Amino acid sequence: MTKGKLSRMLRLSGLAAKISTSYLASKVQDSLGSEEGERRRLAVHVRNAQRIAETLGDLKGLVMKFGQMLSIQADLFPGEVLRPLAQLQQQAAPVPYAEIESLLVEEFGAPPEQRFASFERQAFRSASIGQVHRARTLDGREVVVKVQYPGIVDMVQNDLDGLKLLVRSFDGLSRKTFDIEAVYKEVRQRIQEELDYTKEANNLRRFTEAMGKSENLLLPAVLDEYSTSKVLTLSYLEGDDLDTVMERYTQEQRDRLGWNLLELIFRQCLEVGLVHADPHPGNFLFRPDGRIAFLDFGSLKVLPEEWRLRLRTLVRAIYRRDYETLEATLASMGAYVDPAHRFGPALLEPYVKILNRVFHPVKPFDFGVHNLVSMFLHLGRRNLRYALQLRPISEMVLIDRMILGQYSTLRRLGARGVFGRIVEPYLPED
Repeated sequence: MTKGKLSRMLRLSGLAAKISTSYLASKVQDSLGSEEGERRRLAVHVRNAQRIAETLGDLKGLVMKFGQMLSIQADLFPGEVLRPLAQLQQQAAPVPYAEIESLLVEEFGAPPEQRFASFERQAFRSASIGQVHRARTLDGREVVVKVQYPGIVDMVQNDLDGLKLLVRSFDGLSRKTFDIEAVYKEVRQRIQEELDYTKEANNLRRFTEAMGKSENLLLPAVLDEYSTSKVLTLSYLEGDDLDTVMERYTQEQRDRLGWNLLELIFRQCLEVGLVHADPHPGNFLFRPDGRIAFLDFGSLKVLPEEWRLRLRTLVRAIYRRDYETLEATLASMGAYVDPAHRFGPALLEPYVKILNRVFHPVKPFDFGVHNLVSMFLHLGRRNLRYALQLRPISEMVLIDRMILGQYSTLRRLGARGVFGRIVEPYLPED
């Protein structure tokens, strides 16, 4: 093991040890009858979240991607814990340009100034496995060039064992009803796919073809002659980030963005079966006319026809309060430990009531006023007696991640609308 790999492993194992030790000490103190146990436990959670954010942000790669995924899991952590983890949604520190230039020479056989009319040395954006530079092609096209961090492939492979140790230390931090192991497996599989930019280019082409022309959606084009497995060059798209939207857009413009975002979610899941599954805020740009640009296609979830039909059946059953069909569909998706067991309206009715409030056919819903996560967490605590009889649906891990991430965007936009009209096209029987 090289010095760099050993150093990363030591940092990850050291982080895992600190987290585990802190929770062990907290449990010992609680067993001695501390009067401030709850406050102390929260302080331990927050400190461990800070440790995670600091270490994973520095290390980039798989571990940073894992941290980003955790940071949008509003049902996994208390709010005080999410705040330090939210740092991982910000841009990572870019690597020195000399390293980027060296990789570009390897991939193109020439330095950037010979392949492009102009190439900005300062990174335009930086993330977990690569960074993006603005450039202009020799024929005058404005583009962005996504360059993989040198050595990131070996780094990711080396991180898998270290991250496994870290995941096992999360028992004290996470809510027991959430399967962190499933998140780990999903991230591992997806980031290994993301390491090949050829696959990302193919994902983008496939998504573009499936979605067709849309007045709500903007997608970049792949420039094959400037792309390899480690370099991906795309047409440049202009738009505003979410911070700018909140500063400058009117409520009417934010409502339109929220409507279009929800409409695109339904189209992806129920119609085309291809889901942009990385809801990191930096992967989207917004325009005042309501159009939304999707920028990163390293993670694309393919939903087979069988699963699209199940989801459509699920939507219809929720909308029509058909609990028998709803439970049968959930059982077929693997949500019940015992597929033959049924809970009936006693378990499902409160959840259905909330969802029908969001997607009412005539009454508007305001994401800025109603905190759905809080509502569902309250129901979860009330229904703990069912917890051991239910299990996460493995096929839905990425879908759930996308929905939760986009809910955070809708919540921040304070989007308002009669969203039941978005659901109506999917209600008739096939």
